[in-house]
Amino acid sequence: MGGKTTTSTNTVKIPQEVLDRYNAVNTQAAQVAQNPFQKYGQTPEDFVAQFNPQQNKGVAGLNAVADSGPVYNTVANYFNPYTKNVADTTRAQMEQANEQAQSGALGNAISYGAFGGDRAGVAAANLANQQGLARGSTMANIYNQ
Repeated sequence: MGGKTTTSTNTVKIPQEVLDRYNAVNTQAAQVAQNPFQKYGQTPEDFVAQFNPQQNKGVAGLNAVADSGPVYNTVANYFNPYTKNVADTTRAQMEQANEQAQSGALGNAISYGAFGGDRAGVAAANLANQQGLARGSTMANIYNQ
């Protein structure tokens, strides 16, 4: 194992085109580095797209509805006024007829000697129940049309 030594030399040659581009990029970087930093914006609005007029109008409409209270308070604005008039008139006539029927039932109880007893109260409650069912059905039909 003798004392032989070998020496090798490798040469790397950068292509001229790559070297030219490298130098151009470094020159450009040096020029940019000399410019002071410019802030894009000062307020949050500078970084987020703002609403257009149509979007602003929509938001204003939503805010108006939100400030007007519960939505169910405005449902009447969408009802047909004719239906409301028919319903109110029918309801008033039914209430008047119901009161007359209750008075008639009380008169019958008195004539049969049942005034003040439990039977008069039960009869009045049954009549009120039947009147309520009839009123509900009638009003549902009116509003359904």
